[in-house]
Amino acid sequence: WLKPFRLRVQSRRSCCPPRFHILAMPASGVRNMFAGLGCCIGDRSALLDARDDQACVTQHFERNDDATLQEVLDLASAMLPGGLTEWQRDWCTPETVAIYLRGRKGDVNAAAKILASSLQWRLQHKDILSGARTPVWQSDFRIITRCNTGEPVVYFCYRHHTTPLEAQKMVEHAGCVLEACVRSMPNSVKHFHCVLDCHGLRIGHLDIRPLFPLMSMVQQAYRDRLGSAMIVDTPLAFSVTWKCVSKLLNQATIEKVAFVSREDSVHRLRRLGGPDAAETLQNLMSENRIGTDCRVGEVDGRRMPSELPPAGDLFQRERPSAKTAPRQLSRMVSSRQEQYPLRRAGCGCRRRASSPDPRGPYLKLSLGLRGLWS
Repeated sequence: WLKPFRLRVQSRRSCCPPRFHILAMPASGVRNMFAGLGCCIGDRSALLDARDDQACVTQHFERNDDATLQEVLDLASAMLPGGLTEWQRDWCTPETVAIYLRGRKGDVNAAAKILASSLQWRLQHKDILSGARTPVWQSDFRIITRCNTGEPVVYFCYRHHTTPLEAQKMVEHAGCVLEACVRSMPNSVKHFHCVLDCHGLRIGHLDIRPLFPLMSMVQQAYRDRLGSAMIVDTPLAFSVTWKCVSKLLNQATIEKVAFVSREDSVHRLRRLGGPDAAETLQNLMSENRIGTDCRVGEVDGRRMPSELPPAGDLFQRERPSAKTAPRQLSRMVSSRQEQYPLRRAGCGCRRRASSPDPRGPYLKLSLGLRGLWS
């Protein structure tokens, strides 16, 4: 019965959207459409002024990149009670500080404020993030594979989530996994992907109290690291939890979330990360749907916080400091990639790249003669 009311709009100027159907678009698309029509039916001066201001902010950020990043770091250090520690300063690489500056559209004071909050959170959880203490695992949340582009994929299933929910232990578990996730990223990779499997969701999992510290951790300490999120097989009861979570997220983060079925999640990951990553996810979800028992932590060969060997080893490796030159940063990352090459998803092999032994032919000959002599 909506077909007679389907409206076709033809753009009158080049700045407007092309021809489309209003009722075939999502709500965000309708809002963007009317915002674009405002330039044709209203005053264009306000729109042009806003574009000029944004261009000025972008040019200022690009022109004074190094000086601006250092200013953000100095202001954040002044906001901390005891200043920056050496461990915190090593984390503040130019790429990390730039994330907070972009998140506040070039506003130095606002970027320094959220950076200081992140540094304070990291100091409070230093024992977990540095690997000095292992958290009490609350679920099977871990890194399961890596896309063919190098982006890690983390997975969580409600079937293996303990109840009642303990907020502090959940934050420590999630922080350990995300820290391993970020440290295992190659230099060219900035984001990770998350798969939330709602299979086994029970009434005890609907407690929303742990959501506030978890969302604060993701938005501050691991800001702009989420590439996409898929929530699989969501029951009707999950709508209550999502209604509370969505109020804590900004619009850009909400647009990264997709509610999909089990089959659609595999298809999406195949397009996003290749067939190997999709096969790993499919096998894992099939395994989690066998039986009803709750298995938490490292059981049946499951490795925490990551199924990828490099992620756990990087806890003991030093991060490049903010004073390191960009050329030196690239050298350190390239050497790390040579020592820990990208492993094919779904493969149980842990072989590392090794240099050939110069004694190769002579060693083989000596071993062969020794065998004949014996």
